[in-house]
Amino acid sequence: MCIRDRAAPQRSASADVNFKVGDMVVHKVFGRGKVLKVDGDTLSIRFAKTGSTKKLLKDYAPIVKIN
Repeated sequence: MCIRDRAAPQRSASADVNFKVGDMVVHKVFGRGKVLKVDGDTLSIRFAKTGSTKKLLKDYAPIVKIN
């Protein structure tokens, strides 16, 4: 399989959503979380389920804004 035969990563539905600190989101795997920091296309989100903070690319992460 050649590199050019691979499909490009798909942009998520959240790619066109503007996130700000304090927004609540839901992630497909990590569950509910709160946006702690926005740095360009990178979001720092603390997830309630695990208590951990993850850095995710908003264009590709399976997240949905819920507020």
